[in-house]
Amino acid sequence: MMTAASAPLPGSDEGSALPLVLVACTVTTRTVPAGEMPTAGINRAYVDALLAAGVFPVLIPPTEAGIPAALLECADGLLLPGGIDVDPGQYGEAPHPTTVSDPRLDALERVLLERALERDRPVLAICRGVQSLNVALGGSLVQDLGSLRPGPVDHQPERGRDFLAHPLRLEPGSRLAGVLGTTSVDINSLHHQGLARLGAGLRAVGWADDGLVEAVELADRPFVIGVQFHPEELWRTSDPVARLFAAFGAAVRQAASERERVAVAGAAATNR
Repeated sequence: MMTAASAPLPGSDEGSALPLVLVACTVTTRTVPAGEMPTAGINRAYVDALLAAGVFPVLIPPTEAGIPAALLECADGLLLPGGIDVDPGQYGEAPHPTTVSDPRLDALERVLLERALERDRPVLAICRGVQSLNVALGGSLVQDLGSLRPGPVDHQPERGRDFLAHPLRLEPGSRLAGVLGTTSVDINSLHHQGLARLGAGLRAVGWADDGLVEAVELADRPFVIGVQFHPEELWRTSDPVARLFAAFGAAVRQAASERERVAVAGAAATNR
């Protein structure tokens, strides 16, 4: 029987039910013939990558209504995607002229992250997502790499979302190096901000050639990984990157199995 914490793929039977992963949405404005239309969503690449990893994305928009508690309870993973900047007021700085933020999105991601960590759910944080993770744990950001931390690596080359801009060097023995099966992988780069002071419990495990931290792990957690690049654009063409989504999917399915086991044990104890 399909439970509230799983969803079938279209046209599939209940045996193909997938565990749910919450994904925070960005609110943007689209220009249509009738004028400007606010929309909430994410790039389709995230959806495709998550489905291929065997999990089902549930998009959560920033609203004033909050998040239904039942939805938080039944989800087994969290993906923090790329997007606009994190409000620098959260780490005690005034906005740089290039900084564009949305306090509603910051608040949404903080709630989602707090609940995921409370329940020890797998978290994959991508680009803005790793910055949001870092700030939520007390870290800070470089608000504009080009003007505040110029160096030999162009972190925003504007040559396509799948353009391999530079290598990512990984710490041997780190969880991420183990997941990717390598200590060096070529990555894309689509960001103008970067990690500065790391938040509590975060460990740097990946660096660009200019020394900028571009991958982190949260200590003593089974799967809380943040990367500064955009793996959702590369998983079809890069085997190491494909392994990242596969590992996240496996961790989410394991969390779903454990949650179901606890629920069944609790129900059995109640019925004694």
